Amino acid sequence: MITHQKTIPIGGRCWRVALSDDGQRAAVASYYDLELWDLCEDTPRWKQHFPEAGGIPASLALSPDQRVLAMACRKKLRLLDVDTGALLRELDPGAYSGRMRFARDGARLFLAGKELLVCDVASGAVIARMAGPRTFNGFALDASERTLAAVGDKSLWIYDLATHQLLHRYPYARFGATSVSLSPDGKSSWVSQAGEEATLIQIGKKSKKVLAVCSPGGMLTELVTAPDGRWLLLTSEDGLTLHSPDGALLARIDGWPECRVDDLSVSLDGARLLSAHLDGTARLWAIKAG
Repeated sequence: MITHQKTIPIGGRCWRVALSDDGQRAAVASYYDLELWDLCEDTPRWKQHFPEAGGIPASLALSPDQRVLAMACRKKLRLLDVDTGALLRELDPGAYSGRMRFARDGARLFLAGKELLVCDVASGAVIARMAGPRTFNGFALDASERTLAAVGDKSLWIYDLATHQLLHRYPYARFGATSVSLSPDGKSSWVSQAGEEATLIQIGKKSKKVLAVCSPGGMLTELVTAPDGRWLLLTSEDGLTLHSPDGALLARIDGWPECRVDDLSVSLDGARLLSAHLDGTARLWAIKAG
């Protein structure tokens, strides 16, 4: 089940969100404003205006130790102090416009845009570049951070993070792939398409093998799985649905805001979810499944 815990008013369209691993802090961004919230409080810890950063934030990420907040806008990547909002450093990884996340050790950042990048947080140096489609829409890592799954150009792309080499490419004939998750063991991947279904793909085969199909109804907008793989959550024009790892429906959420969901972020234990909404709010939810 999923229950609403808190609504965060942003003002303007809430575009991107990031939830800390422990589910106690949240970064939320509208077109030009960025706020950091301690979720036990009713007002933000700080708020900053970043018109010079290139406009709409493409992604937000909080480091595992909650000391650094990364904010990407087009070709600029800023690292901010979580407690104060002060600029720590600005990185220039080159062409970049997509999603990102910290490695579990906090020393590296994974970025997806016109290519997949691995950056050293301390120096800002690009450690590795992984080429693929014209643009990557999203990516996910397995629990050991040995395998990376990414979507773009109507395909699912699988990379080995030890060698940064492409292992597999699984094409989609009908629709483009829009978001992706990867099982903790790296053996399967849920992919949502620019339509009304998500598919579970077995990883490791030369050709695409579909293990399950999930069609909750409505045009899918976002997909996320629990870090331990125990649930799958889909948002669509018709609302939100919670599923088991094999796609079986567990709950269709009543009272879900009737507005587009632009971003989702989940805590490390999978117990809390933060959603970004077109109506100018971010919403915190508690999840219990299994």
